[in-house]
Amino acid sequence: MAVKRRNGTLDQSRCPLILVVDDDRAIREFLIIMLEEEGFATVGAGNGREALRIAAVEPPSLVVSDIMMPHLDGYELVAQLRRDPKLRSVPVILTTAARRARQVDVPLFHKPFDIDQLLAAIVAQTEWVHRWPNRAIAGV
Repeated sequence: MAVKRRNGTLDQSRCPLILVVDDDRAIREFLIIMLEEEGFATVGAGNGREALRIAAVEPPSLVVSDIMMPHLDGYELVAQLRRDPKLRSVPVILTTAARRARQVDVPLFHKPFDIDQLLAAIVAQTEWVHRWPNRAIAGV
């Protein structure tokens, strides 16, 4: 597990940790790079099982996860996070390429998603908008 933190800080209050979960490495890396450029700390996982292991070691500020993945899909990842007292309050945003998705109680973005809208949701969920006094994010 490699947590990437800007400026070498380990202060979670200064830099929210976003756990990006997607079995498509290109999408996962794209999101990680985009989030790091926006000042977030990141860690990536290729499936829900790996994401749970990472979250148990260092609870993230937010999880951005694909739905369709091997081993443990995004729906089950949300369910298992909600069952864990230490992780149940971690916000989750789901993404999917499926045209039809089950109704979920978390924000859902269909691929290809609008990156500005996804970023706005991430900022809103982490309340990181307060750290960007000179930046306007659409929808926040």
